[in-house]
Amino acid sequence: MRRAILSSLVTVALLSVPSLAQARQHYMECDRPSSPYYPALLAHPATCILGLGASGYDVGPVNGHPTAQIILRKLRWRGWGTFSARARGQWCNVSNSGHAYLNQCGAVRVQVWEPENVQPAGDVPIYQRTRAIGGGGVWQPFDVWWQPGTDY
Repeated sequence: MRRAILSSLVTVALLSVPSLAQARQHYMECDRPSSPYYPALLAHPATCILGLGASGYDVGPVNGHPTAQIILRKLRWRGWGTFSARARGQWCNVSNSGHAYLNQCGAVRVQVWEPENVQPAGDVPIYQRTRAIGGGGVWQPFDVWWQPGTDY
């Protein structure tokens, strides 16, 4: 009987402790058109709007690199939570209000890297660089970069 109780207590204790992966979840900053002063921090997002620049808190350009205002969609990530993660998906042109122009889309490769623990966000690791490469076919090729807004 004591062995069963002890076993149950150990099981409950182990289930209540977050896993290392949960405790060290990494995030990517994405613009939130409905509230430019509060960007979204998302873990391995399937969709992310970048480059709206409605405020200094939104995702911004990286010095020396081109940038754009686009939405990344249908992202499938590999290596999320490591120093550098990559995804494939779709990019689309996007309006200032966050509306995707679905007739203006194409394939994209995305890379995020340099996670840094950031205090205003609760001391969580946020990727500090985002790069998207896309185009080709009927679209001009592009290679654009972003970094978190002023708080991150």
